[in-house]
Amino acid sequence: MRTITFTLFLFIYVNVCNGQTEENNIYQLPYNSINIELLGNSYAFGSLNYERIVFHQNRTYLSGRFGVGSLYTAHGYALSSPILFNFIYNIHKVVFFEGGFGTTLFYQYEKGSNDNGLDPVLTGFIGLRLQHYNRGFCFRIGFVPFYDFLDIGPNIFTKHFVPWVGFSFGYSFGKN
Repeated sequence: MRTITFTLFLFIYVNVCNGQTEENNIYQLPYNSINIELLGNSYAFGSLNYERIVFHQNRTYLSGRFGVGSLYTAHGYALSSPILFNFIYNIHKVVFFEGGFGTTLFYQYEKGSNDNGLDPVLTGFIGLRLQHYNRGFCFRIGFVPFYDFLDIGPNIFTKHFVPWVGFSFGYSFGKN
């Protein structure tokens, strides 16, 4: 009887231990993130951004990001607003690959100029994100391409395609 009880106990214990795979203990990012982006999708303006994870499964995340940036000069001002949808993949523990696509809306006003107005630009992000799975500090760095497909209104770019870089740092909160 002792042998049967011991064997049954050992069988249950081994099955419980095997049920805890790496996929069940995967790092889950917090739902929300607020960050300051330098250079990046707001071009030379810099921006304050809010990001929300809308879907996650295992190591894959989808998120939306919205930001606002501005630049003031003696002759006028310019505003920028990046809006992106991101794909995030957990490479290893706190290291993530991130790729995103969206638009940045640029609004420019200069005193005495006829080129004031809105200029929507296609943009993206390809890079790395360092973020703890719980809450706290978040850092991103990557390649940011711009493509200005319109030749109307105020054009802040001298070319249609502009390769650019960006990085951001911020704080993540709100557990999944």
